[in-house]
Amino acid sequence: MLGYKASMSSERRREHHAFLRNKFPKLHDELHHARSWVDNGNFLDALTTRAPNQLEFCKISMEHAPTRLLDKLIETSTAPNVDLAPRALQTTRPSKPTCHLCGETLAESIADVIDFSLLKCSCGNKYAHTHCAEKHLSNQSQCVACKKSYMLNNIKHSTLRQTLLRF
Repeated sequence: MLGYKASMSSERRREHHAFLRNKFPKLHDELHHARSWVDNGNFLDALTTRAPNQLEFCKISMEHAPTRLLDKLIETSTAPNVDLAPRALQTTRPSKPTCHLCGETLAESIADVIDFSLLKCSCGNKYAHTHCAEKHLSNQSQCVACKKSYMLNNIKHSTLRQTLLRF
């Protein structure tokens, strides 16, 4: 089509467009539309695969689509349709809340009533066992990342869910 090929690089298409503009200065709008077609990745893929459903998609998705060309390609196409099978989604298993400091299980779920500590700093909230938080604060009272002092809240007989909603 006007000397453009699907395998051309974008730089080569630009050079070819400049050549055509110099050769045919009165066809500026037509050449601009042709260049917009070959710069469209969906159109180039459709020309490569010749799949009828991809060609139909180009007709409805492109701004100034070459409908006569696409109709002719659809009529003469012998390629099979491209089938897009949706990916199977994997469900993630809910994990148990863990202590931010030691990595061990803090509770079986966020709905369990437990005693725990909440360490707050500019980075956010960190949930930990009470003994882990006290041991950590005796060694290091500032956050390593933001260099701000921790604020310690020892929470008794509460669920992590209630704490998440409150703080």
